[in-house]
Amino acid sequence: MTQLDASLAVLQGFPYDNTFDDNEAYHSAILSHRKSLEKLAASSGWTEAAPQLINHINPAAHSLSYLVALNTVKTSPNYPLDELIDKLTVFVNSFDVRQIRYGGKYFTRLIQHPRLVDMMPAQIVIGIVTKALLRLDPTGSMLTNHHIELLRYAYMRGHVDINIILPLIEKDVVFYPGMKASPGDRLPCDPEAPSVSWMTIENEFSIAINSQQVLEYDFLRGLSFINKRDWPQAFEALEKVIVYPILDGARDACSKMMTEAYNKWVLVGLLLNGRVPEIPDGLVANQCVKQYELMGKPYVQLAQAFENGDNVQRLLAEYNGVPAAFWQEESNLELVKLVLSQWQAWQIIRLGSIYSKISLEDVRKATQSAEMGLPLGSVDEVKAVVWRIINDYQGNPNVPGIAIDEEGQYVIFADPAEGDHEKEYAERIAAAVERMKALAPLVKAVNERLATSQDYIKAMVQAQKRTEMAAAVGGGGGSGGGGAAGRGGGGGPSTSSLLHPEDSELALDSLDFQDSIDDEDLMTGVTMGG
Repeated sequence: MTQLDASLAVLQGFPYDNTFDDNEAYHSAILSHRKSLEKLAASSGWTEAAPQLINHINPAAHSLSYLVALNTVKTSPNYPLDELIDKLTVFVNSFDVRQIRYGGKYFTRLIQHPRLVDMMPAQIVIGIVTKALLRLDPTGSMLTNHHIELLRYAYMRGHVDINIILPLIEKDVVFYPGMKASPGDRLPCDPEAPSVSWMTIENEFSIAINSQQVLEYDFLRGLSFINKRDWPQAFEALEKVIVYPILDGARDACSKMMTEAYNKWVLVGLLLNGRVPEIPDGLVANQCVKQYELMGKPYVQLAQAFENGDNVQRLLAEYNGVPAAFWQEESNLELVKLVLSQWQAWQIIRLGSIYSKISLEDVRKATQSAEMGLPLGSVDEVKAVVWRIINDYQGNPNVPGIAIDEEGQYVIFADPAEGDHEKEYAERIAAAVERMKALAPLVKAVNERLATSQDYIKAMVQAQKRTEMAAAVGGGGGSGGGGAAGRGGGGGPSTSSLLHPEDSELALDSLDFQDSIDDEDLMTGVTMGG
């Protein structure tokens, strides 16, 4: 047997047909196979042989072997780039997830050593890495440093590349690297094992991430959804930033990025719901509420004028009442202009609370363009605004059903819960049910971890004792931040660029976790600081 034959025997040595009695048998076999692969990759002649051997490995059947060989091929001198791209593409679309759960070191190397972004066109890299991460963890529930770096890279590249990464950043992150292992964690090969149990720092799928990186990820998600004019997703992503848990009373804990997110969140809230959004009660530390009120005053005043909806001059006064360069320096000029352009649309939407039918001419007289400061000049212009409402807000539960009659003379408003919109609501309910089903395994994983966490149990016991003591003396319990949308103070602009944030969901304050566990535990595995 030649050395190539011997190497190929190792590479094809794992029984890919999964003829194992149980997960324990699979676990033992794949660990043994990985050890053989590591020995092979360290042997003399491997670097020269890998480009030839990889052509004889099935990436779907012998995925871990293919991954090891692919890492070597990637760094082989003079290996054709088009062939490397082909092999990467085939691999990320076909690898056996069960095997790759044991290949964290090689998975990370494939992406980063050297970085794929330094070797091939950006759109190809973003597509390959996005596909790889989603195939590895279809739920997208585990955040890794790869997610953060990929989103940062895609956002800085522009709109086209953001489109490619959308399927990844639309996922709900639940877990973070560094979370404590649960005694009930399953083996990585268990098909039912949640990603948090194997997509770990120890298995080299990620390095530790800090709180600023988590904030950056959601902040860039928000900016990406703003670019796509996906207001519900943008609103949710930015809200995660502004309610990010911090230690109440900690100095400078409310970062510049959180304040910038708040300002954008207010504007997006107007575009989504037509009113000033309120900070979720009890989820924000007091010092952050105060900072939002101070730094966000121009935004909230603009939003209040927008929500009032009957005085275009007041709206324009709030827009023009700050220094000329303010909105531009805050990197919010285009978003503010979009808000102004939608002011008349929301005037029309609000007419639905009064009328079931109104002529387009009466709509023209009753509403004004914030861009002109006057009513529109023709019925056709009003009709164009109505069609924009229909296109932009179809399915929004805060917007009544809107249509134009067949003669093109009247706007018709309908209760969104009645008539033709019953099917639309049924579809939304069905989508919500499917979303809940998809989240069920994640909720189960979280519950299992909490049920076995001594820190969590200790904190719950302490919280219960405080509640009982407060009840005994007739007092109230618990502290924590909270408040409504900012209404106070002055403040000046922030000048950081959207592309380069300078500061790179869970209300824990009420349990006083900071009294019983470390900062790292407070952030479920995320270390504090930058």
